[in-house]
Amino acid sequence: MAKSPKMLYTSKIKFKVTNQPVLRNLKTIKKSCVASRYGHKQMLCPSRSSHHYDVCITSEQLCDDNIDCPGGEDENAINCLFYKSTKEQLKHIYNTVLLLADHATKQNSHREL
Repeated sequence: MAKSPKMLYTSKIKFKVTNQPVLRNLKTIKKSCVASRYGHKQMLCPSRSSHHYDVCITSEQLCDDNIDCPGGEDENAINCLFYKSTKEQLKHIYNTVLLLADHATKQNSHREL
């Protein structure tokens, strides 16, 4: 009984892994976004534009009540609820660590987020 080829899924592309020499050395291509003009790190939208281009957004565009990704994934209510609550908790942790560091070094030079 012959084995069926393994399937690899990457976003909307499906590959079959076979024992052919060319495909044996196939490496996974990781797409990423370059930094914006102002040096902000960007992230790749899961969906592509109507012209099949990749779309990148900054973290400031994530959950800002404006749809920036073609499929609107950046404004998904469930994801944004998790993102916003996590972001606020991390801000609180960051500010607490700064206060503790200032107290330990007897300085008062922290900057809150």
